Amino acid sequence: MLTIPDDLRELSRLTLEDQAIFVPAVTESGQKSWLYFFPFLYSFSLSTSQTLLWERHGAAICLYVLRLRDDRLRLEVYLPPFPFDGDALRWALERANSFNRSRSSRVIWMDQHHSALLEREGLEVKAIEEEFVYDGEQVRSARGKDFERLRRKLNQTRRIPGLQIRPYRAEDHAACKDLLVRWRRLLRDEKRVEIDGYWYTMRCLEHAADFQAGLLKGEVITVDDRICAFTFGGRISASYASIFITISDHDVPGLGYLQRHSLMTNNPEMPYFNDSSDAGRAGLSEVKRAFNPVEMHTLYRGYQREAAP
Repeated sequence: MLTIPDDLRELSRLTLEDQAIFVPAVTESGQKSWLYFFPFLYSFSLSTSQTLLWERHGAAICLYVLRLRDDRLRLEVYLPPFPFDGDALRWALERANSFNRSRSSRVIWMDQHHSALLEREGLEVKAIEEEFVYDGEQVRSARGKDFERLRRKLNQTRRIPGLQIRPYRAEDHAACKDLLVRWRRLLRDEKRVEIDGYWYTMRCLEHAADFQAGLLKGEVITVDDRICAFTFGGRISASYASIFITISDHDVPGLGYLQRHSLMTNNPEMPYFNDSSDAGRAGLSEVKRAFNPVEMHTLYRGYQREAAP
């Protein structure tokens, strides 16, 4: 875990106790991106080379990422202040600029709504990736021609002998960790696919029981009592939930469809689900498009004009 330098001592390292502050603030500001899902933020912050720090400026939360690159620490604004406030944004950028001793600090992630706000604040914004957003009720019913492929994939997978879906339990940790290691090895070492999220997924498994009741919900899929997939997700705000983690055994086809459908089916109170991006992987995009997204929600990066690319 990174050591926080003295000149950032006014900032707080993100802790589990902060979910009592962050979750209501995200709900109040109506966020829809999976990047605001507290279990992700906390798991992401536990890296050995980066961590999340935060402070309040007025009524807004300013969230920063402190990263170690080439033996040098760098501070960036991770998300726009929420609820959004222009004064808080300027404060956060100036803090990052002061620490970095340059005016090159960025806002790492922002959604479509914030992109217009940050442009009015003088930043240049660049589209980075798109998140898949599903209508939960449409997916749960899966009626009509648009869901024909999804119904076919679900029916094929459900016919796998010995297949069961059940809630994640603490005793599943070791088997899920082993599956994650094998999943990464196949993609990275054998298929030469760049993988994001391995370390925060590992941290999520370690802390799955540490979040507020109902905030992080987990499921596993077993075949003949062997865990072949695990899924985590939960509420981002009042209307949006995150399909946070979907890891499955590559030797058992079709599980990605069943994982997503099951999570949405078992959380009927949530109107919309954010399934993040496809990370440029054609196979993953094919799975996600079968759920007929009602929106492709664009994420942007913000640059100060003096250092815009």
